[in-house]
Amino acid sequence: MDTWRRLNLSWTGRMASIKMCILPRLLFLFQNLPVIKGTACFKNWQRTLTKYIWQEKKPRVKLKYLTDSRERGGFGVPNLRLYYEAACLLWIKDWATLKDTDLLDLEGFDLRFGWHAYLWQEKDKVHRGFYNHIVTGSLLEVWNRKKNVIEQSTPWWLSPVDIIKIKKLNMTGRRWTYEDLLIKSEEGWKLRQQDELKEKIKDWFHLHQINALWREHKRIGMGENKSRFQVEIMESNNKLLSKMYRQLLESENKEELIKEVMTKWNKDLGYELGYDKWQTLWKKGMRFTACADLRENLYKMMYRWYLTPARLGRMYRTADNTCWRCKDKVGTFLHIWWTCEEVKGFWGQIYEELKKILKYNFPKKPEAFLLGMIGEEIKKKDQIFFQYATTAARILIAKKWKSSEIPTMREWQVKLYQYLELARLTQYIRRDNPIKKIEDWSKFLSYLETNLGINNLTVDNV
Repeated sequence: MDTWRRLNLSWTGRMASIKMCILPRLLFLFQNLPVIKGTACFKNWQRTLTKYIWQEKKPRVKLKYLTDSRERGGFGVPNLRLYYEAACLLWIKDWATLKDTDLLDLEGFDLRFGWHAYLWQEKDKVHRGFYNHIVTGSLLEVWNRKKNVIEQSTPWWLSPVDIIKIKKLNMTGRRWTYEDLLIKSEEGWKLRQQDELKEKIKDWFHLHQINALWREHKRIGMGENKSRFQVEIMESNNKLLSKMYRQLLESENKEELIKEVMTKWNKDLGYELGYDKWQTLWKKGMRFTACADLRENLYKMMYRWYLTPARLGRMYRTADNTCWRCKDKVGTFLHIWWTCEEVKGFWGQIYEELKKILKYNFPKKPEAFLLGMIGEEIKKKDQIFFQYATTAARILIAKKWKSSEIPTMREWQVKLYQYLELARLTQYIRRDNPIKKIEDWSKFLSYLETNLGINNLTVDNV
């Protein structure tokens, strides 16, 4: 990290360097040497990454938002503790499936009970050697910490046969699970008829033991369907680490449905932006381009990253909290970006020019111009161009931060024309249809020819 720290990377570039260069090396260790007990070291590591991202300065975005998934408006910064836990749970997958008997015999040559007895019946408290082992003890600690997260009820894959049998090497015979032994009735889940069970389990004493175990597990409850852990992890072999990490991350952030910044935006605008609008922004709006700088601007706007006079006034007693453009009102976030008379005129010009380009009227909504929340007021074929146009305006305002200057229309037109090349590169990266890009930008090129006198412009010669 010392090498990367010296490079002149952007804010999002430092996050990307963590995912590309640091995370793969840690994952190799997590997957091959799961020997960490406790969570203290992960807190220290995450603190180091946070300092690297913010360059030793005070963070402007909370860590839980940085580590959240992009589909929920986060930045996808790796949560090292969750990645380690995901790697451990994938190791435990073999203990749960009981399929790789050679591996299980090698790992559990000295076990006293079946694997599921340690996973579900806490037999490690009886057999302390299992918990004290440098590897199995660390894995079991992670399982106990996350068991109630991934399995809220008695799982279908749990094998009472494996629980009751004394563990021996080279054990033969199928270890039947509750999926094989239970049947759904009007009263709920119950064991199959004894005649059916005898075909699977020959020992009558084992049948009584399974009955006793089921009475105990029935009190916990039985899921109506297979758990997500069983479907995505135990019954699959593709992208297991990513799927497991995603499950843990969703459970970690499930209580944070409404972000603090969403509430602040609602308060500033005076009306509520529906959660569906935020989801559309996260899943579609922020993907309008492959250019990291342009997407970074949208993230900064959403998380109110910019230091306004009002915020600086709260941070420093001697700082002036009045707007540096109008020199009259308090420079709140919405005032600096939208309601200040000086910047309001600039947005008014942008609005009028966009109506000329698109050749139809649409309402002037602050969430569309500041956050990229586009609704049906903008036709679907024009939405990507609208994102480029408003992003160009926001970046021009940000470049004149702490200045009384206002961007000009000429600067905006030049900046937007430069973005045409970024649109071309995005098309090549994503293998989009070339006709789509022509439709996105044809109106803008016609506008340049009509209003600026630039002739013979085409998408291909940009």
